[in-house]
Amino acid sequence: MSFDLNYKCWIAATKDIGQLIKKQNRLKLINPPEEKAISFKIFSELYVLYVELVNKLSFIYFNTFQVQKRQVVKTLIDNATQQLVLLKDELKEIELSEYIYIDKVLISRKLTPRDLMIWRSPQFLYRRPLDIQNILTENKLYMNNEEKEEMDAKSWSKVTEAIELIQAHERARRARVYKSNLKYDKKKFLEVHQRKKIHYRFTFKPNQAMSIPVKRTIFTADFIKSDVSCNDLRRRDENIEDAHDEYEMRRVYELRNEAASIIQSCWRDYKAKKINRIKQQFKKEMLGTKKLRKLKRPNQFENSVLEMYKNEKKKEQLDEEFAKLIMDERTRLLQMRTPWMMEDISDHIRGWFEEFYTKTLNFHPYPDPIKKGTVLVVLDETMTPLEFQETINKKPMTKEEKKKLLDKKRAEKRKIREKIKKKKIADAKRRKKLKDAGIIDVGYVLESSKPIAQIEATVKKFSIDWRNIDEYLNKNHDPIKSWVTEEQLVTIHQELRQLVDEYMRVEYELLRNALAIDQKVPYKPKNVKRAKPKKTKKKKKPVDPTEDRTLSSLYHELKDATVIEEVSHKNFDEFIADFNFLADDTRDDNNLTTVGPAKGDIKMVIQESMLGMSEFDIPKPKSILLVGPLNSGKKLLCNIIASELGICYFYKY
Repeated sequence: MSFDLNYKCWIAATKDIGQLIKKQNRLKLINPPEEKAISFKIFSELYVLYVELVNKLSFIYFNTFQVQKRQVVKTLIDNATQQLVLLKDELKEIELSEYIYIDKVLISRKLTPRDLMIWRSPQFLYRRPLDIQNILTENKLYMNNEEKEEMDAKSWSKVTEAIELIQAHERARRARVYKSNLKYDKKKFLEVHQRKKIHYRFTFKPNQAMSIPVKRTIFTADFIKSDVSCNDLRRRDENIEDAHDEYEMRRVYELRNEAASIIQSCWRDYKAKKINRIKQQFKKEMLGTKKLRKLKRPNQFENSVLEMYKNEKKKEQLDEEFAKLIMDERTRLLQMRTPWMMEDISDHIRGWFEEFYTKTLNFHPYPDPIKKGTVLVVLDETMTPLEFQETINKKPMTKEEKKKLLDKKRAEKRKIREKIKKKKIADAKRRKKLKDAGIIDVGYVLESSKPIAQIEATVKKFSIDWRNIDEYLNKNHDPIKSWVTEEQLVTIHQELRQLVDEYMRVEYELLRNALAIDQKVPYKPKNVKRAKPKKTKKKKKPVDPTEDRTLSSLYHELKDATVIEEVSHKNFDEFIADFNFLADDTRDDNNLTTVGPAKGDIKMVIQESMLGMSEFDIPKPKSILLVGPLNSGKKLLCNIIASELGICYFYKY
């Protein structure tokens, strides 16, 4: 896909997100609608909008290669899909069913139920690591274009050989059936004897009967019609032998010539029409009014999967280059900027010491590592000189005063906690009262949704960070190096500050010791509170009996043992079913559907359960239970699910 098309889709998607956020902000302010049908309409409209948004974002994510932008799109599509699932759950609760019908919203937006399918996007399918997929595709993933063309030619040649073999066997079968119906007579040349039953079976090998007897067609050698007008043709040989009169012989030849001329004229007419049709088709293709017919290759689906993995391989290469850029930039900054940064940090801390000493003739307590160290100085979360002076001039508090102060703080926290709790209880009671009355608080559902808040924050951050970035100048998908430099400077500064804190703490204690000597006060070193390291329990490693085996050998062993079985590729289009278009119009007084689901609705529920089989943060389905009578399509659905998800088909014995 071209870079321009992907960029235009991204602009359209950002506009849709902006309009969707505005609509949701307006809905947050409305009063809870008393009619359930209005709530259902609001949620159904939002659901359709989120389906369209997720489809666009998944298309953009699949074709976005720039690493930093791909992270932004991934965050958006994660949260949009989570909100989509939440809206679907709300609709199911209102509908009291697994099947929802929003035909009126679809008609207003000129859509069909098939437009609500979002699982077909490649990003919503589970993708294995490249090395594992390479084993399953018989080492085709790392082929170059020439090797791939050779492999395609081999697969094509196998198909042509199979077609020729089938045609040869079919011609031989027809010949044997034809011969079994003929009986040779010397006097009357060929005489056809029809049999009601022919005891003939096609065998693949000599003396090997077929597993299923096949009903064969009985061919006849008599191609002349049984009409009265064709009696002369049927008795042509007898007529020639018995015709002593020239007039009768001439009449027989005239009939033959007339028949031959009719056959020839029909054949020429058919051939001329065929040539004319080919010329018209060529003319349309040349003028561009008709697209060229593409030949459907037998490995077309496999090639599309490999093409998807080629893109994944390119993305993985870009990720590796981005990680290498981060490491190189970090190394460069450590070599070039470390001495200056450490000197700046130490000068800043010494200036802090000097400021407090000049104003208070004392030193502020050094922040502990458990409280982020001297980062508190940068954030202005330490005491000011005046506050510190007040604490010095104060008399030391007794145990009772400390206890009272602590109790006062606890009481204030308790009051705040109880106030929040009372507010939550009041909101919960209000929502329960509304729920009992059949009213849904749409504003609360949207306001309390974390995915919506995350989408808004991501869009706002993107508009600030990317406002000066021209993406048209970066068609090679190179990462933005200035952002990498800024991020690494922040991390390196935090790491170096911890190291500088350890050195400056020693200097701080030396200053306090010198001050105590000057003031003739005993020196007491302060205890440093450090974060306790987390204790990790050592788990016993389970014994792996296949430790010395490669993954490829294990896969082929299971495949040879028929534990893993290859299935033919099938898709959901082969499961012919349609939706229930009457359910939305046949609702009762409680606005509930009175007509059961159709096969298309059942198929859509199965497709939605496959939505979680992806790399995104979506609830994953644990299992699917297919129950039904014989010959209802359960095995076909299993085959379709295996083909669509590209999964291994295991048999449990």
